[in-house]
Amino acid sequence: VRVLVSKDGSKWESAALLTEVGVDLRDPKICTAPDDRLILTIGGSLYDGTSAPNAKRKRTAARTRTAFSTDGRTWTAPLPACDDGQWLWRTTREGPLLYGVAYTVADEGKFKLSLWSSPEGAKFSRVINLDPGRNVLPNETTLRFTDDGTMLALTRNENSGKRGHAMFGISEPPYKDWSWTDTGHTIHGPDFSRLSGGRMYYAGRDFVDGKPNCTVGILTASGQAMPMVVLPSGGDCSYPGLAEGPDGQLFVSYYSSHEGKTAIYFARLKLAQ
Repeated sequence: VRVLVSKDGSKWESAALLTEVGVDLRDPKICTAPDDRLILTIGGSLYDGTSAPNAKRKRTAARTRTAFSTDGRTWTAPLPACDDGQWLWRTTREGPLLYGVAYTVADEGKFKLSLWSSPEGAKFSRVINLDPGRNVLPNETTLRFTDDGTMLALTRNENSGKRGHAMFGISEPPYKDWSWTDTGHTIHGPDFSRLSGGRMYYAGRDFVDGKPNCTVGILTASGQAMPMVVLPSGGDCSYPGLAEGPDGQLFVSYYSSHEGKTAIYFARLKLAQ
């Protein structure tokens, strides 16, 4: 996992490289821990054998790791943070706790979803199992919070030939009872951001004219996805990160292979006021 930094969003440099011998590290997400350190949530997978590429080998185990930093350049070693077989996909801070949704990786045809929490990010404990509904095969999930502490979830749905509509969940503290809504769109690698004025924007892989792309759109309070713009993208793409920028901007990082070799892209969107 490589951490990149930039002062202006145009010029980027490598700040750190995190490795773990024999472990495939991927899907890193950054957020702030309750003690104000930066926390990296990283998926760690083990494969049988050593000679063939991962695509040719069988995954034997998977377990989320976390690492910490005070400056973004020096990081602690990645260490397991939840149970084996649980992929804690992204963590989000709310008050004194970190929350995240994990999905099981043992059987990709029978994903199971659960909510986890931690006071510091080194060890997570299960809060409750989640069920977005019948005919939903959920996995990757991003959590956000409203001003009153209501938890919001945007969940990828692998049903319908891996193009099922993402699900939007809402729960009030202590986050034991949930209501779920079909967003109306495919959103793979989902991220969404609740901006300072309360508006919500999402991004993820959708399929325009049957082809994959990275789409950014509006997410209504009721959980309806309204596509707004298709970013330059195609092929193996998406897995965006969103951040609110100055002067009504939305920053989007994502990857795509539409120009041949897979690369990381950074976009600035000017939002209507």
